[in-house]
Amino acid sequence: MRQAMFMPRHTLLPLIVALSVSACGGGDDPAPAAQTQQYPAVYGGPSAPTADVGRDGDFFINATTGEMYGPKAGGVWPTATVSLV
Repeated sequence: MRQAMFMPRHTLLPLIVALSVSACGGGDDPAPAAQTQQYPAVYGGPSAPTADVGRDGDFFINATTGEMYGPKAGGVWPTATVSLV
C-alpha cells in the first residue's frame, strides 16, 4: 500500500507563491542573494540541484521531471523527491 505524503503548512506557502509567480509570467528579475532571504525560497532548473544552490530550508523544482527536492538540510539536498506531476 502506498502512503500519502503531506507537507507541513509552513512549507506549502512558499511553493504556492513560487508557482503563482511563474504561472503569471513574473519572476524575470534575478533572484535576490540567499543571504537576503528571510523565508525558505523555491528554486528551479532543468536538472537536479547542486550543493551550491540554496540554503537550509529551501526547496528546488526540477523543471524537466517535475520533481521537488527539499527542504535542504545540513547543506545537502535530499535524494527523495516529491512528484508535482
